[in-house]
Amino acid sequence: MGLGPMDTVITTVISTVITTVITTVITMDADMACHSQKEVHFFLLNNVKKCLS
Repeated sequence: MGLGPMDTVITTVISTVITTVITTVITMDADMACHSQKEVHFFLLNNVKKCLS
C-alpha cells in the first residue's frame, strides 16, 4: 500500500507531537512533561482510532 492522504496527515501529526513533547520536556519540569506526554499520547491514540473506524 502506498501513502494515502490520511497517512501523510498522521505522519505530520506524529512529527508535530514529537517536536512538542521534546520542547515540553526541555522547558518544563519532569513531572509536568511526563503528564503532558501521556495526555498527548492518549489524544493521538483516540484520533487515530477515530480515523480508522
